[in-house]
Amino acid sequence: MQKYFRCLVSFIAVVAIIGASQAGAWEQKRIICKNPEAQKIMDQVYGMLVKDLSAASFKAVIPLVEKATTLEPDNDQIWVELAGDYWAVGDSLPKDTDAQKKERKAWFDKGITAAEKALSLRDTAGANFWWSCNTAAQGEMVSIMATVPKYPKLRKHTDRADQLDPNYGHGATARFWSEVIARIPDIAVKAAGMKPEDAIDTIQTQVKKDPTFLDNYNYLARYMVRLKKNDEALKYLDMVLKADPKKTSDPALVSSNIEAVKTAKALWKKYTGKDYPNR
Repeated sequence: MQKYFRCLVSFIAVVAIIGASQAGAWEQKRIICKNPEAQKIMDQVYGMLVKDLSAASFKAVIPLVEKATTLEPDNDQIWVELAGDYWAVGDSLPKDTDAQKKERKAWFDKGITAAEKALSLRDTAGANFWWSCNTAAQGEMVSIMATVPKYPKLRKHTDRADQLDPNYGHGATARFWSEVIARIPDIAVKAAGMKPEDAIDTIQTQVKKDPTFLDNYNYLARYMVRLKKNDEALKYLDMVLKADPKKTSDPALVSSNIEAVKTAKALWKKYTGKDYPNR
């Protein structure tokens, strides 16, 4: 029992930090508003994020999205956007000191509130997903143990997101859980009621559906490292780094692909100790 408990705590710790790789979850779709001014604002936000998914860009759009919520407070998709934007800014901040953790947590708290507002208006994949990301990230800033009681609800929300839209964010929830599985012992995976192949199969399915969405390959690479298949991991990273991020099934995904290339370069150096393509 003690061994089981240690593994479960390890599992929860990973869930708490897992949000760090979810930037590719943005749907990058235009939000439809009834209020003309709100529509103008959200079109501006869409245009900004399509060009740039950096933390600076998310910070820049937040005042705009917040204003849109005051103009059309019953539009759940504006609240979903805001929940994701809050998470992105919080996740970009350092977390070395208590003060820094407090600042990060404040952003995640706002993200949870925005996601809960969206859920109160309509049950959608995006609202459930961003509630999960912000809640997981918030847990890291409080304590591992504070996250333990939240686990069943966290899993419930990601499962609900899958039920509502299995393709949300080109496999956003699968990337979330694949990262969990990639970092924890097999016994903890089993204790959580999962199988190691669960999330990875879903990501591979998403790759087949749209091979031009590059971030999924990064998650496959991380998972291969978990299996000690480093050559396979480098193969997936090589696919990202050889791809043209602008050649995608949806032009709105270009900014996401550009960020994926940056991630792949960093992972390549982490795994090989050398800059791409050296190994």
